[in-house]
Amino acid sequence: MCSDTEACTCHPMSYEIRSTVYSKVRHKMSGYDEDESRMALRLYHAVEENNLKTLRLLLVKGANIHYKYFDDKSLLHICCEKDRLECAKLLMEFGAIVQAQDEWNMTPLMYCMVRHFCDIANELLARDPQSVHSQDKFGKSVIHCATEFGSVELLKLVLSHGADVDQTDWYGITPLMTLCAGTGIRHSKELCRVLLDAGANIELKDIRSRRTALQFAAVQKNADLVQLLVGAGADPNTTDNACLSPLTSVIFQFYRLKNASCDLNDDLMTIVIILTQAGANLNLNTRESSNPLYMAVNFKVEPLLRFFLDHGADPNVKFPMGGTPLLTAVKKKDAACVRALLNWSARSNIRGRVFRTAHVHDQYWVDAMELAMDQGCWDIVLLLYSAGYNISRLHYLREDVIDCEVPESLSRDKEMLTYLQYLARNPRTLFHLTTICIWKSIQSNIQENIKQLPLPTRIKQLTSPEFVLE
Repeated sequence: MCSDTEACTCHPMSYEIRSTVYSKVRHKMSGYDEDESRMALRLYHAVEENNLKTLRLLLVKGANIHYKYFDDKSLLHICCEKDRLECAKLLMEFGAIVQAQDEWNMTPLMYCMVRHFCDIANELLARDPQSVHSQDKFGKSVIHCATEFGSVELLKLVLSHGADVDQTDWYGITPLMTLCAGTGIRHSKELCRVLLDAGANIELKDIRSRRTALQFAAVQKNADLVQLLVGAGADPNTTDNACLSPLTSVIFQFYRLKNASCDLNDDLMTIVIILTQAGANLNLNTRESSNPLYMAVNFKVEPLLRFFLDHGADPNVKFPMGGTPLLTAVKKKDAACVRALLNWSARSNIRGRVFRTAHVHDQYWVDAMELAMDQGCWDIVLLLYSAGYNISRLHYLREDVIDCEVPESLSRDKEMLTYLQYLARNPRTLFHLTTICIWKSIQSNIQENIKQLPLPTRIKQLTSPEFVLE
């Protein structure tokens, strides 16, 4: 917190800044008796100049020690804002209220947290130990302030004086959540260790978003705090109001912008690995947003998709809204993700629900090939055919039909229609059929497992997805 009075201290020669502050003081004094206001202004000057002799003299003469200045600050607030320890001691000797509140209900002790003044904080707590429990207008307590403003020393101090490590503000935010949700907080790792050592409950959720501290850390992409929290036993499979888990939250934060790059970020991968090793459920399927495969495909991050498949994600999972990973990849027209899923034997003949638009009624049930045909994604059509899709099941390719029965995309591309009809009406080569049989027997990670087969090197190359799905 940097007030106008602080600005005067930092720039003692600046007449304009001083005039601005004093005008605010005088404006606040307009509601008081003239003599009382004049005395209060002298008190203010004495504190600002750290003049103990004048301050004591004014207090002995009966100056109003409870006078409220601009922003409803008391003299004790101003002492804590400007690091006037001896003035603060003197004021408390004359009865200054330690738990006095400004217009935001902040106490002098909170000002010490903001300004990192440990000596004055110690003195305030010695005079009134209950001040450690005070809360501002938003329910933030002293321990929230110590955490938010990055003071390890003050955090330890308030904890030693009985501050509740799980104190919540009006929105259910604990100090640990404050730390994890914050950006640019200094000494965050050490603060986190102090809170965890003090017994902070890592499974509490806030009121509005229903997130845990781990989810807040994931949303802020803070790998250090994520590591500390999972090390302390935080559950990596909790979900918030949007059904986002810590894992899907971090993916969403990295790629949610419309034109975000689909490259795999090192910071993202660090957090993904930490959460996966901590036991994140890669098949969590409460809603699409909770499923890591869906998020990877939806944002077209093919390396992340391969990582999840390598670590046990189900390529044929049926999402609650009726889709599958392969249908989602086809809908996104993402050939790279389609290849990755086919390499893990994703079934192209599973029918699912696809929405043409955001309107809930604009939907239809198709399999991956039918969707690719409908969208005119010929590269994906050929990938699915190469992976073994029985294209002759589509009657408009197998038989001569009237134009209205042919998908519009094919009607516009007569050359592709002719080629696909040729594929549907003629058998595959024996080698292609053999390749498909090999893939079906391997079932998972075909590209890697085919290398282990007792076959000539050239045969393994020709039957590899890397070659067939090129």
